[in-house]
Amino acid sequence: MTLPALPCYPCPYDASCCAYGATVSDEEAAAIEANHGPGLVYKTRWGEWRTRVRNKRCALFRDGGCTIHDRSYYPAVCRGFPWIDAETGGRYEFDVTICGEFAARPELIALQRAGPPAGRNGDSSRDGEHVPAVASTATPDGAIRLR
Repeated sequence: MTLPALPCYPCPYDASCCAYGATVSDEEAAAIEANHGPGLVYKTRWGEWRTRVRNKRCALFRDGGCTIHDRSYYPAVCRGFPWIDAETGGRYEFDVTICGEFAARPELIALQRAGPPAGRNGDSSRDGEHVPAVASTATPDGAIRLR
């Protein structure tokens, strides 16, 4: 199944999904700090790395888009949203209407919900290593193809 590309960069919805910041991996956090300096990511008291929020948007959001959208360390959670859950590899099971395109085109919600569910029964991770429940690739036009 191929999921349609969304108008993420630049975003016509003022990056509504970026209002909360993003969870990032240890590697992504290190790369963001190495390439953009300290202060854009922080570790929560639970040990999770997140991007900072400034002026009601992720600190990496500027001039209508994400400053690292085309970088190898663009967060997996952002890359898959709102189709794929970065932690499980299954479909994103939370509020997809955070994405302005989903709010504007409700038929996308049904399409997203038709995808394979996330493996939340404990089979989706092993010793802290995430094992994707769904394999996916991005097409040149930005669509996501589930395999």
